[in-house]
Amino acid sequence: MIIDARMVPANETVETEVCIIGAGPAGITLAREFIGRDFRVCLLESGGEQPDKDTQSLCAGEMDGALFQDLKESRYRQFGGTANKWHIQITPNQIGGRCGPFEAIDFEQRDEVPYSGWPFGKAHLDPYYERAQSICKLGPYVYDAKDWQGSEPLPMPLNAIASKLQSINSRLVLFLQKNIETRLTRLTTLRPICTLMLLTSKPTML
Repeated sequence: MIIDARMVPANETVETEVCIIGAGPAGITLAREFIGRDFRVCLLESGGEQPDKDTQSLCAGEMDGALFQDLKESRYRQFGGTANKWHIQITPNQIGGRCGPFEAIDFEQRDEVPYSGWPFGKAHLDPYYERAQSICKLGPYVYDAKDWQGSEPLPMPLNAIASKLQSINSRLVLFLQKNIETRLTRLTTLRPICTLMLLTSKPTML
């Protein structure tokens, strides 16, 4: 079922075995993994089913470093998360987003990078990356340049070659918006299994 948290009485306790924070692509995918399990799941979303200016203002903040968008533009508080704002033209009829897995060096401690270093290496996440790749219908989990090379050189002009190399180097994965829209639709039909709570910036109980 879908519950607007503004309708929940003050001081009421919502009990659940699993609480997932954020009804974006990752949260929805995780919630769907629990379909058919014998425990309760609550998917908690800051926004509602439609955009809300006051709720979106909660994303405001300061950044240290150069990002291509400010925080209010790069994150979105609404059912579906930032997928609602994906705007990369994938094909003439499809709009989506792009993402890619971390490289091994991203997990290593480096003196020139403050607070760097993970407690495990990339190999620890590879099985989960591969599983996510399958769920998102993104094809084989391969990101090395050699995996993109054909047996014969392609007779392309220099600017086309440069464009292809840029695409390979960025290790981008196309996550078509139609896939996430399908998952949103399926999730909303699973009302006996998962509770989706939509929060806003206004509830006095919060």
